[in-house]
Amino acid sequence: MSKEKAAPSGGQEAAKVFPGNQRPHHNTTHRPTKQARILAEFADGRSLNRFEAERIGDHCLHSTVAKIERMGINVSRHIETVPGYDGHKTRVCRYWLDNDNRERAAAMLALA
Repeated sequence: MSKEKAAPSGGQEAAKVFPGNQRPHHNTTHRPTKQARILAEFADGRSLNRFEAERIGDHCLHSTVAKIERMGINVSRHIETVPGYDGHKTRVCRYWLDNDNRERAAAMLALA
């Protein structure tokens, strides 16, 4: 028989995302984790694609989004076409949070 893991509560997940109580925009000597930075962007109502996320230090946005979703936050997405290398069109995914999930993310950030 296999045991199923219970979903961790938001506080436990927040502790994993923000070790040492390091929140984004919080004046500490610790840098917030990549998940914390991206979650803060989403909680503030911003949307990101992979190129925009690169500018704030996330080189692998789709993986960060997957980690955020494992925390219980549902991330909305759609495919868009943007200029890529040498002006060639490239398809990327744009991610954002709906209102309910933005509230959930803000609450999680406040707990950390």
